[in-house]
Amino acid sequence: VLVRDVIARLRQLGPASVTAERAPNYAAERGSMSSSLNFLIPAAAMRGYVRLKVQVSVPGTDLAAEDIVDIDASLLQTMKIRGIPVRYVGPDASGNPLDLPAPTLADFQATAATTLRMYPVSQTPDISLAGTFTWSQPLLGAIVNGQCPQSWNNLLFWLGIARVVDGNRSDSLYYGMFPAGIPIGGAAGCGGGGANVGSGARGDGMTMAHELGHVLGLAHGPCGLGAGDMGDPNYPAYEPYDTAANRSASIGEYGCDVTNGTIYPPGVAVDFMSYCGPRWISLYHMQRL
Repeated sequence: VLVRDVIARLRQLGPASVTAERAPNYAAERGSMSSSLNFLIPAAAMRGYVRLKVQVSVPGTDLAAEDIVDIDASLLQTMKIRGIPVRYVGPDASGNPLDLPAPTLADFQATAATTLRMYPVSQTPDISLAGTFTWSQPLLGAIVNGQCPQSWNNLLFWLGIARVVDGNRSDSLYYGMFPAGIPIGGAAGCGGGGANVGSGARGDGMTMAHELGHVLGLAHGPCGLGAGDMGDPNYPAYEPYDTAANRSASIGEYGCDVTNGTIYPPGVAVDFMSYCGPRWISLYHMQRL
């Protein structure tokens, strides 16, 4: 066992100090970054077994306390996406011809940012592209019994063929991305099923996270479901947050987007696999992923 001495003092984020309350309200304590002391652990130090020594004191007094926290950072999960760029050569909503170029690697990387913020993966993804695919039909129709419209199923079928032609890699998630401007209606994206591939528009990050969830075998969270869609029967009821109407897909705990400090309260935010909003990842799906 290699034991190292002090590596560094962690860089403190805001705020510089907080007031220690005797019996703080849980929502007030968890619902604001300003209610806690926050520090940034350098990525290079977050590997193997890390020991954090936390010291807190009251200036001008002898009141102090310390604690030790051990972290096992031996698991690194990397998001690997095999992108299928989709070029659109077909009619617009009025029947006029369109020729929209396929998204680029940079588009896939930018659109994946939402997925990387929520999924328990490294913030450095492995994204590569398969051959460009050309599509010519509007993506219209309604979701029925939780199933994609036929136009989407047609697209997923051909994206599944493209996956097979690419070698059907087992170490990557396949995602077809089309340019904004294709006539769509009834669904923003679709994924999973027999084709085992997801699809959505350039720049629609939440849809990518949702459809990649289907590729990984996740079902819908129980909020905003249409008739016939039973969702995931194992999704837990997070009391007391699931008591409000149409809020049965609570994320279960306060969520935090560490890139900008946004807090997602469990009484308001719902899981990204549901059809409600605002959306963030739940304890349930964080554990499954």
